[in-house]
Amino acid sequence: MANNHTGTKTYPSYNLLLIIAFLAGFVSLAYEIIATKILYYFFNESTITASSVISIFLFGIGLGSFIFSKFEKKISDKKKFMLIAQLLISLYAVFIFPNYDLVPSAFNLLYPLFGDSVKMMLVNKLIISFFYLIFPTVLMGMVFPAIIVMSIDKIEQLPEKIGTIYALDLFGAVLGALVSGFFFIPFWGIKTLIFFSVLINLLIGLLIFFQRSKKFVLMALCFLMISFFFYLAINPFDSIAKIYSNKESKGKYIPENNLLFADKKTSKYFQKVKIKEKIFFSHSPFGELSVFDEVFDMEQNRYLYIDTRIQCSTAGLKQKNVSEINFVNMSLDSMNKDNLKVLNIGLGCGFTLNEIAKYPKVQTVDVVEINPVM
Repeated sequence: MANNHTGTKTYPSYNLLLIIAFLAGFVSLAYEIIATKILYYFFNESTITASSVISIFLFGIGLGSFIFSKFEKKISDKKKFMLIAQLLISLYAVFIFPNYDLVPSAFNLLYPLFGDSVKMMLVNKLIISFFYLIFPTVLMGMVFPAIIVMSIDKIEQLPEKIGTIYALDLFGAVLGALVSGFFFIPFWGIKTLIFFSVLINLLIGLLIFFQRSKKFVLMALCFLMISFFFYLAINPFDSIAKIYSNKESKGKYIPENNLLFADKKTSKYFQKVKIKEKIFFSHSPFGELSVFDEVFDMEQNRYLYIDTRIQCSTAGLKQKNVSEINFVNMSLDSMNKDNLKVLNIGLGCGFTLNEIAKYPKVQTVDVVEINPVM
């Protein structure tokens, strides 16, 4: 591969820069998917959350490009700049994105200032999302114009090369979004995607300095060591790496609105539920599935959550007038028939199914559940 020469500087070949542009587009959308999933987990899926993430992400990339354009002439070594940018993005991804306590803790910090009105809650979410995303997105935004600068030898090449590099960057972004959403997160989980994205960042930094020399081999070995360190930090293939709650943690952050029993005296929106015992944790196409025993006011109950949203609990069974026990018996009694064939749509905690199965007039019961983990 022939190198590009811009003035007295030697840059990677044009073909290699196209590969770098593709990888940069891929990893940027992977990080957008990662951030979206984490913020969705705590702020719940909504058009507002999605709009916030996309807006901040694009703003950060635009701001990064603008900053680079203003300081481009002061950046004497573009290759070293690219390397530092990739390392900083990698470090951020390794130590910030997997820290799932960060978002609710930051939200709680601002919660007393904004209160719990709908508008102020949205402002709080927007601020948290902004500071959560702005640093890596600004760095990502600097990458594209840096690639353009390194690829141009003559001004006549500008239209063709910008168009080609931009196309490769977008094609990479498309593939990054598809692979992240359809393969990595559903099958291997978000931490595996974070680690894979970090590896791509390191690969970009390495390709910038590609050359056939001992110095490059030593650099590649250093990057392998860094990758191993990041692997240990993220632990992407741990059996519980797919979920957001820490395996060793004795608590789980839940919005107070999603709790059956919330401490109204606290000034915190996200309350850390004390977990006595974790019964089941798994990732599913519909979110993190968790079953655990929670102790509240000296009383222990079992809860099923999807992400931070409560689905059901044994506490509800004690309210006979509104529990599944009452609903099932009232419904089946009204049929006034023997040998009933019942269709139970949605397994939930299994309380409804349990009552149906115990009912003496039921002959068969079929259950329909769309969540394969259930």
